[in-house]
Amino acid sequence: MRAESFLNLLFRLEDVMTNRTARTALLLIAALLAACSTTGPEIIRGGRPAYNDAILSTNDEQLLQNVVRMRFPERGAAGKGIRIMSSSSQPSQVRVAAQYHGRWYYIDQTDESSKQWFSMMGLLANAQVPDTGIGPLLTLPAGKH
Repeated sequence: MRAESFLNLLFRLEDVMTNRTARTALLLIAALLAACSTTGPEIIRGGRPAYNDAILSTNDEQLLQNVVRMRFPERGAAGKGIRIMSSSSQPSQVRVAAQYHGRWYYIDQTDESSKQWFSMMGLLANAQVPDTGIGPLLTLPAGKH
């Protein structure tokens, strides 16, 4: 609705209502519009940390689901550092937990080794390689030793 149409509507409303009611309605609308301009930044400032936390935790949950789905890591050197637990009910005191095929998979909050391995897997999974079109580059030292 354009501003002119809005003002015309308000003036028509003023004709219908008593002067006192119209003034009250106009003051209420002005107060609401003023509140929107000052409240918006505060809401964003206050809500952004919770939003970022939600993004981080859902990224971790998705990574854990992918790890479980791929049955990775296999037993061996890579699998020795991380221990993914499984439960039929939602666990508490976890670093990350995700539900997959009706079961809960999680890394215990007290398992430091698994938490470190999971963090490293997250870093590797989120690593972005620029698309240069020429493939990976290898850098070799050129100096004499």
